[in-house]
Amino acid sequence: MVFFRSRLRDPAVVVIYAWRRELNPCVRTGRPLGHLARGMISIVGMFLNFAALARLPLVDATAISFAAPFITVIFAALFLSERVRVYRWSAVVSGFIASS
Repeated sequence: MVFFRSRLRDPAVVVIYAWRRELNPCVRTGRPLGHLARGMISIVGMFLNFAALARLPLVDATAISFAAPFITVIFAALFLSERVRVYRWSAVVSGFIASS
């Protein structure tokens, strides 16, 4: 499921970037191993999301997915030493309220 989701999306993205003449800058990178690691983390995350949907009750999986922005901001502050100011928290809270 994860493989086909990614493979069906990629040709459309390539066509759009080629049509806009932004394909070369989009693909070029100074950190190829960083891109590879990010891609692998993305694939694992997508797989774990589908695995959670298969194993958790739907209510729990939905609650965790709604809490993801809160978790992301907290982890950014803890692990990346980002300064989390009021505007970012207000954006997360307003997005949470809008999606409820």
